[in-house]
Amino acid sequence: CHQQQQQQLPAPPTPSSCWRAALAELREENAALLDCLVAAGVLSFETLRARLHRRRFSAALRAYPVCCSASLSDIMAPVSVSLPLASFAGLPAARSLEATCREILSTIRVISDAVWRACVKLYVCGGNDGGEFLSSMERFDPATGEWEELPPMPEQRHGAFGAAVGGCLYVCGGMARAETLSSVECFDPVTGTWAVAPPMLTARIGAATAAAAGLLYVCGGCSDGGYTLNSVERFDPEAMTWELLPPMRIQARYWAAVAVASKHLYLFGGYCQGALSSAGRYGTVSGVWETLPPMSQPRSGAVAAALSGHLYVCGGEGPDELYLNYVEVYDPAGGAWQPAPPLSLPRSAAVATAIAGRLYVCGGDELPDGRALGSAECFDPVTGTWQELAPMHQPRALAIGAPFCW
Repeated sequence: CHQQQQQQLPAPPTPSSCWRAALAELREENAALLDCLVAAGVLSFETLRARLHRRRFSAALRAYPVCCSASLSDIMAPVSVSLPLASFAGLPAARSLEATCREILSTIRVISDAVWRACVKLYVCGGNDGGEFLSSMERFDPATGEWEELPPMPEQRHGAFGAAVGGCLYVCGGMARAETLSSVECFDPVTGTWAVAPPMLTARIGAATAAAAGLLYVCGGCSDGGYTLNSVERFDPEAMTWELLPPMRIQARYWAAVAVASKHLYLFGGYCQGALSSAGRYGTVSGVWETLPPMSQPRSGAVAAALSGHLYVCGGEGPDELYLNYVEVYDPAGGAWQPAPPLSLPRSAAVATAIAGRLYVCGGDELPDGRALGSAECFDPVTGTWQELAPMHQPRALAIGAPFCW
């Protein structure tokens, strides 16, 4: 019995268990002390982590000396090194490094435009497939030549419009359930999620929309009552507010082609009681509308993009419901139009954008059956030729398309 009682007594603590208990107590006291210092405003966790990182890094260098004396700025100085690294990391990562490392600031600024061209992709969402309104979204990577499916919009809509601004892709208006919309949604590529943004001041479909100087401009369109609009509104993604601007000083229109170049928003063609050939531009700095020389033929549902200082207008629907593959180019400096090599096939209500010195056109409608297209093509102004690209996952017309770097 005495032996059994002896066996039940707890074992005496070992030196190692005493050390572990003391260490746990010190850690608890240290955590409580840190909380008090942070609460009193004496210390911040960020400052503490930075100091710890520097001490640990210095200790590692002492333990494992580095013979090379070059700094990060020395290594990143050659563009042949910095450009591939920044392109692989992406523009957001490059800009974060630019903001946090003063020594490398000049290098990042030199290559930022090249990184943007290497990272930018074409985002396409919404529209219709010839029968159903769509909420799906996909993006095209010019570097790989492949399309990638992305999270769909919360709401199916066609005839919507939008652009990338303030780090997000904004999709505005359009039509859903036979209703013209004023609602706006935005896609954040960092989180891969959609969110609701403040609605426009006027519900509209088929407006001309573009981003300039960090602001989103919406011009014209067609109202819920079927009226052709000349109103203009502007969205500020920083303030998350819409502002009504003076109306267009050119003819009201919807389904116009739109592009931005040299602080001007250009509108070409469109529809108002028939296809239009007229053109105009709005100075985003001056706030002044100007009338430009008309296109060679009327067209609505055309698409436009700025490329190498010129404005390309592609496809569209002409008089008598004739779909076009015709392409013409406007020179802002000379104020003149010139023909360009035609699209591989007629298409209207497509998507177009310029990326890295090339013009991309995808989707749209095609006669005689009016089916939605999934095909895509690319124009190289150096060779003057169009090249067929991989088709989209989803054929679509009246979709939103925008270049976006992510």
